[in-house]
Amino acid sequence: MIPTVQIAVVAAVMAQTVSAYSSYMALIPNGDSIGKTLGHTDTGYTDFGQLFSDDGTKWATVCTKTWPGGSVTCGEALGDPCCTWTKGDPDFALTEPNTDGTKCASGGSTAASGAATSTAASTASSAATTTSTASSGTTDASQETAASNTTTSAIGDSSEYCDCGNVTAVSIELPALFGVCF
Repeated sequence: MIPTVQIAVVAAVMAQTVSAYSSYMALIPNGDSIGKTLGHTDTGYTDFGQLFSDDGTKWATVCTKTWPGGSVTCGEALGDPCCTWTKGDPDFALTEPNTDGTKCASGGSTAASGAATSTAASTASSAATTTSTASSGTTDASQETAASNTTTSAIGDSSEYCDCGNVTAVSIELPALFGVCF
């Protein structure tokens, strides 16, 4: 009887630990795709895991801090260079931290603010929609309005950003996809 109880207790503790790791990963951009190694080793926390824990597991607090052992911010390393991410899909999908970092298109600052008016993912989506609409010769007013309101653009591979300012949709879409501003 005692061994069965011991096994049940060990199983419950392990399930709680696995559940905790999963819940923390959902609090970090790309946490789910990078996985447990982002915050934990077999013997404890990684440097990032300790930083995240010390700051109360709040992404907004951790985002602007320097990536452990690096020269970029945690946001730049994990695909949220402007520190605007909330739960859900990140601006850039990563399977490991990018210690070269990505820079925020709004002036190169990673300070959290409402200055970023669009995410790279929505910009890329708008670019594809507007470009295909323009080439077919038809225009949908809602697509045109959404695209013309886009002021921040980035290329989709997260290697660098392009801030082209407030320009029309047709002149920004192809250049933004290739990282060139006109």
